[in-house]
Amino acid sequence: MTEMIFYEVTAWTLAAVTSGASIEVSAVAKNTVLDHTTPYEPQFGTEVAHAAVGMGREEANRICLDLVGRYEKDLPNPPPGKRFQECFDIETSTSTQEYRDFYKTMKKKIHELGVPLKG
Repeated sequence: MTEMIFYEVTAWTLAAVTSGASIEVSAVAKNTVLDHTTPYEPQFGTEVAHAAVGMGREEANRICLDLVGRYEKDLPNPPPGKRFQECFDIETSTSTQEYRDFYKTMKKKIHELGVPLKG
């Protein structure tokens, strides 16, 4: 649950899709922190991939440069965010309202940068 992971997922996915590559979704904090990945990261990557279909590389590059500028300084020490158990109710496998709201906020921010996300 960090802005950085959503920015990274968006940049990677835009670059991959507009270059003809497959997508893979990364985990937070260099994938070094236990229980800090949720189902939302791959879901978001998939949504970005669908939105990127038909987007030109120049447009994707412009967005990627903006995104990288937002998180590049944090690459050596990325924020870990919250644990899965803080984002999802492990009894019901449903996300918390806080995480649903955060996800919606991040979709809006990415949409405002020019990625035509739906919903």
